[in-house]
Amino acid sequence: MEKDKVQFEEVSEGIYQIPCKNCDKVDVGETGRNQGVGVGEHKKEVEVKDTSRFTRQSKRSAEEQQNKSAITDHTTRENHLIDWDQVKVLGHESDRKTR
Repeated sequence: MEKDKVQFEEVSEGIYQIPCKNCDKVDVGETGRNQGVGVGEHKKEVEVKDTSRFTRQSKRSAEEQQNKSAITDHTTRENHLIDWDQVKVLGHESDRKTR
């Protein structure tokens, strides 16, 4: 009998990695909630920011703003895209201090 594969979004109390599509940078985060909730919050914040019109002025403005997450800072400052399809669970840890 084969065990059912747990969906990424359902994994809780873990460490995850979110890569950039345009460069080799990755964001490593942790959450005690379901991974889908934590990653979903990052995704929602990135989508709210409009990076489609990237001018020198908008780049200067983005560099002065401090967003909730490093992912949003990266996308707005570098005009890069996040590879949401390649998000990985790096590990599980229920102890918050250790995580």
